[in-house]
Amino acid sequence: MALRWLAPLVSKVEIERKFLPTRPLLHALTRTTASPIHHSSTARAHPAAVHFIRDVYYDREDGRLAAQGLWVRRRSVVAGGSTVISSKSSPSCTSSWEAKVRVGGDFLASQFVEVEGAQAVEREMHRAPGGSHVTVDNIGAELGVMCDLTTRRLAGRLELCADDQKNDIDLALQNLTVAIDQVVETTGGDFAVALAVLERMSAGGGEGEGDNNLKNPTGMHTPDGFFHEIGELELMAEVRTEAAALDENQNESQAERRTQEHETRRKTIAAKRAAQLEAFMGAHPALFPMTPRPRGKLVAYFAWREERAKAVR
Repeated sequence: MALRWLAPLVSKVEIERKFLPTRPLLHALTRTTASPIHHSSTARAHPAAVHFIRDVYYDREDGRLAAQGLWVRRRSVVAGGSTVISSKSSPSCTSSWEAKVRVGGDFLASQFVEVEGAQAVEREMHRAPGGSHVTVDNIGAELGVMCDLTTRRLAGRLELCADDQKNDIDLALQNLTVAIDQVVETTGGDFAVALAVLERMSAGGGEGEGDNNLKNPTGMHTPDGFFHEIGELELMAEVRTEAAALDENQNESQAERRTQEHETRRKTIAAKRAAQLEAFMGAHPALFPMTPRPRGKLVAYFAWREERAKAVR
C-alpha cells in the first residue's frame, strides 16, 4: 500500500497584552545591564538592542482584510541605536513580508498566528475574501497602503520574581518579552526622516516631575505629527502537529480535518496562555498600568488621523 506523508503542521502563536509604559520601565530598557523595573518588585528586565522598525500595512480600501482579522505588512528592521539615527546615509534594513492572523482577543489583548515569507503571506491572503488574487508582486496594484509607521522599539526579556516562580506562574510564562514602542508616521515613506523625528520626540517624552507614566499614552497631535508610546508584554507559543501518513485509499478530506484540528488546538492554547498572561499582569498593576485604557499603535494612529481630518473640515 502506497503511503503519502503529510508534513508536520507548526504554528507560531503570539499572545500580546498592551499596557501604559512607565518611566522606570523605560529606564530599565535603556540600560546596558539587567535591573529591576519597579521599586516594589524584584522582577528584572534584561534589555536587548534597540531596533527601528518600519511597517507598511496593506488592505482593501474598505479595510475588509483587517475586519476579518488579517493584517498584511512589509516590515523593515534596522538595529543600531542612536548611531542609526545620527547617520546621514539611508539606513541598511532587512525586510520581509509578514501576516498576522487573529485567533482570539481584541486590540488590547490579542492572540495572533504569525506567518513570515512571501508564500506564507500569499496563502493567508488567498484564504480571505478580498485577497484571493493578491500576490506580493501585485499587492501595490490590488491593495492600498493602510498606514506606514516607524517604531523605535525598546525591548528585553522579563525575569520574574521568586514569588511568581514558586506560586501562580506557569513555566510557559518564563519566556516573556516586555517592550516599549515609540511610534511615528513615516511621512512620505521616508524612513530616515521618520528616524530623525523619533529622536526628537523620544528625547522630549516623559519629562514631567513626579509623573511615573510617560507622556502621550493614547496617541495625539504633536508639532511633528503623530507620536505614540505603548507598552507590550508578549508571550510566544509553538503549536505542533506531527507528520501523518495518508494512504492511497484515503481522501483529501482527512488532510483537511487534520488542518482544522490543528487550528482548533492553536486557538485553545492561545486562549489558555492569554488567561495566564492576564492573571499575571493583574497581579502586578504597578508594573503594567491599565488606566486610562491603553491603545495599540494602529488604533491610536487611525484615531489621530480621524481627529486630523475633522480639524481641517
